[in-house]
Amino acid sequence: MNVHDLTAGQHAIAVYESPAEQAHLLAAFVREGLERRERVLYFSYRDSPADVAASLNRRGVHADRAVADGSLVLATADTTYLRGGAFDAKATKAAWFDAIAHTVASGFDVMRVA
Repeated sequence: MNVHDLTAGQHAIAVYESPAEQAHLLAAFVREGLERRERVLYFSYRDSPADVAASLNRRGVHADRAVADGSLVLATADTTYLRGGAFDAKATKAAWFDAIAHTVASGFDVMRVA
């Protein structure tokens, strides 16, 4: 399966051997979501949102524009599901419900997450 075959409700695990291969897969995943007019959320463990946006822009994904219009959300683990230095299931569940509500309120039918 590749990112072009994913449909709403499916889950996939991407296996990569290098940061360059990860960046390539992420760009394909984000590009596909934006082309389908889905809201795309990406939570980075290592890279800052600015670094992720720059990487996507270099690969032909208009990340800056997508972030500005709300169709792409770039965040870090530290500011989301690891806020406070540890995973908090209750807070994470509440954040997912908020993200879903915001996605629907923003007019998107699908939320794509990595």
